[in-house]
Amino acid sequence: MASLNTTVHVYDDTGIAHVFGPGAEPPDWAIAKITNPDVWADEDEAHAEDSGDGQGDGQGDGQGDPAVKPVDEWTVPQLREYAHKAGIDLGNATRRADILATVKAATVPAPDGDAQA
Repeated sequence: MASLNTTVHVYDDTGIAHVFGPGAEPPDWAIAKITNPDVWADEDEAHAEDSGDGQGDGQGDGQGDPAVKPVDEWTVPQLREYAHKAGIDLGNATRRADILATVKAATVPAPDGDAQA
């Protein structure tokens, strides 16, 4: 399995952001969502660029992943749900701007590549 050469943020199917740093070997679900070939330390067949012939590997449904809405566009209920699932303490935050700031602060990667949550 290839490892990363930089920090990447990957959103899972429920919209929760996961941070993987240099040297990390992300789980299969995250690997499938990482589309930039330049983030891999070891180039291998699983991460090689598509041949572009339109044939694919026959294993996908052709639909791709649904677009993930940026966190800045989330509603208050979405932000609260994310915070709950991610274990982020919102404290006394009730306004959307305050909740968003708290969520962002808790998920910003530290200089060493680890999330501050």
